[in-house]
Amino acid sequence: MKNIPTEKSIIDQTRKYLKMNGTYNPSDNRILGVYASTVYQFYILQKEWEDEGYQTQVISGQNSVKKNPRLDQLNTLRKDIISLSDRLMLNPKSRVNDPPKAGGTNELMNFLTKSGM
Repeated sequence: MKNIPTEKSIIDQTRKYLKMNGTYNPSDNRILGVYASTVYQFYILQKEWEDEGYQTQVISGQNSVKKNPRLDQLNTLRKDIISLSDRLMLNPKSRVNDPPKAGGTNELMNFLTKSGM
């Protein structure tokens, strides 16, 4: 990873994407800031792990091998990013329309009624 975007550029790009999808709400700016900060931290840790040569194990102070703590940090940040992106409706899965309301049209029920089932 050569260039790590700034938090401000992450916010600006995300806000632009949200506006394009029609899901931007100014009241989400605080969550957007937390999201940008989390993504920025992820990029920094990813870069540090890359610079270390993607080491998955490190030597502890007791001369034993253990899992690199950066991997746990990266996984935690990944989960946080997914959770925040769902809150901001960045993922297609989070933008799925609400289920039909009672009394609304339901294609399956209409089909079954018309076919006499």
